[in-house]
Amino acid sequence: MMNVLFMLLYFIIIVLVIEISVTLMKLTGLKSTVARFQVISMLTGTGFTTDESKSIIDHPIRRKISMFLILFGAFSLAVIISSISTLLTDDLRLMELSIIIGILLVLTVLVKVPFLNNRLSNKMKSEMYNHYELWEHPIEEVLFLEDEDVVMEIDIYEDSS
Repeated sequence: MMNVLFMLLYFIIIVLVIEISVTLMKLTGLKSTVARFQVISMLTGTGFTTDESKSIIDHPIRRKISMFLILFGAFSLAVIISSISTLLTDDLRLMELSIIIGILLVLTVLVKVPFLNNRLSNKMKSEMYNHYELWEHPIEEVLFLEDEDVVMEIDIYEDSS
């Protein structure tokens, strides 16, 4: 029974990490559906090769968030495997896990509060503006592209008129 409780608590931690990460990705300008899919993809190590992943790789702040998620996903897999192997022991550290869940719950609520959400968004924009060169910004953001806008590459040759 304790192992089931441990797995449930760890699942809650994973869900909270997903929610916090999705909110942070949305604050960088990513659409909610894209953010959720990419966060889950990075966490599980699957599906991150889609065209949408380019919007993560091309953005310095999103790249930092994604590095955390990839490492946390690998760590989570190790924790789940080790917890399955501790089925024969009683040392599951439920108190420590409960404290982590409490901290993550508070963090989840904080990043979703509109006032803090706006401050965090402005901080990320400021970070991009002050600490990254123009060439490091995603081209879509530099050009202020909307959904209906496109970027095209057109080759112009010397003999073209």
